Amino acid sequence: MEPEDKKEEEKTETEVEVDEKFVGAVAEKVAPAVIEGLKEPVADAVKTAMVEGTEKTIKKSISDDGDEEKAESGDAGDDDEGGEKKELTLEQRAVRFARAMYALKSGDSMAVREYNKAVIAERQKAGYQNIGVDAQGGSLVPDPEFDTAVYENLPRYGVAFQYADIRQTSLNAVKKIALTADVAFTETGEAANATAKKLSFDEQTVTLRKFIAIVPATSELDEDSAIAYWNMVTQSLARAYAKVADQLVFTDSSSGIIETSGVIVEVVASATGITWDDLLNAENALEDGIDTAGFAFYMRRATWNLLCQLKGTTNDHYLFQPNPKNPATPWGTPIRFTRVLDKPSELGTNDAYAVFGDLKNFQLISKRGMEIEMLTEATINDTDGSSFNLALQDAKAMKARVRLLGVLPKGNAGKFVILGTGTVS
Repeated sequence: MEPEDKKEEEKTETEVEVDEKFVGAVAEKVAPAVIEGLKEPVADAVKTAMVEGTEKTIKKSISDDGDEEKAESGDAGDDDEGGEKKELTLEQRAVRFARAMYALKSGDSMAVREYNKAVIAERQKAGYQNIGVDAQGGSLVPDPEFDTAVYENLPRYGVAFQYADIRQTSLNAVKKIALTADVAFTETGEAANATAKKLSFDEQTVTLRKFIAIVPATSELDEDSAIAYWNMVTQSLARAYAKVADQLVFTDSSSGIIETSGVIVEVVASATGITWDDLLNAENALEDGIDTAGFAFYMRRATWNLLCQLKGTTNDHYLFQPNPKNPATPWGTPIRFTRVLDKPSELGTNDAYAVFGDLKNFQLISKRGMEIEMLTEATINDTDGSSFNLALQDAKAMKARVRLLGVLPKGNAGKFVILGTGTVS
């Protein structure tokens, strides 16, 4: 028998219960890190896995040029336990968009293709029409939420998308039908043969017009300001998009209301200024029986300001207190502002002060979709005539392409009145 001190020391085992949620959480974080450890040091992988998902880390990853980013650039969301895609937040979409823009700028066509593949699937699921770019990586297909943000901002910057008859198409060309001869009654005798008078139409296939906007991109695109960049681009594009739509409606040489024959012209009484009498005359220049419930005046704010400064005399019938937040005539007709018409100080002979009508009588055809490319070596010309070379000046710009067509049906021309300094159109 061995002495007590020679006896083998007894080992004490303590049973510890671990919560299943804790085990799951650890496994969820550590397992990807262990797998990723085959590519990189395990310690770094564990650290990356533990902090991944925080907004700061996601933002910082935009400027990382590692191969692991390529697969993530087109990720539309992780699968949950039910196999359904999780919805990305606006922040995540902004990061993903900025990351794809960075890949496009740096020539990483593989990452762009992955992003485009996922986004095209999202656009189809959201019911968006097909657009003119594919998933080959040469240009960027916008995230459907990006387009949505642009379209939601449009009413803030123009009137066309708020009040015109907007028609969406998936085509680059549409059929335009115009009524060239109306029905007319002819007098006939008792039991005599009646003369038929049929409607006559002019049918044409017209191509939607292509418009391009170029948005300079600062170096913040390569840093962690994805959200700010997203907001900057969407607002800038919304302003440009709304302006070109307003131009098609009002001033374009081939479709604008002030350039279309058949529109009623009300010449202002004085070539040097417009008065409330001129606006009243315009309203009463319409044909009797036209429903004017949706009619309004469209003008520059400077024109409205000129009208508001007109002073009446004692017992004048214009007892009027202007309300800049809700502009209207003294008799209550709405006034809406559009920046595409001229200011009073810019008017010349045969120019328009304002347009009176209901824009629902004007058709604005839009191909819903936007093509985006990143420019890195082009020479950009500003509207003021100056230019700069992107490559030489270490800059970049985003080019967006849209297709629109303005149509004022011939039968609706007489439902608009132009207040101008002469014949105008």
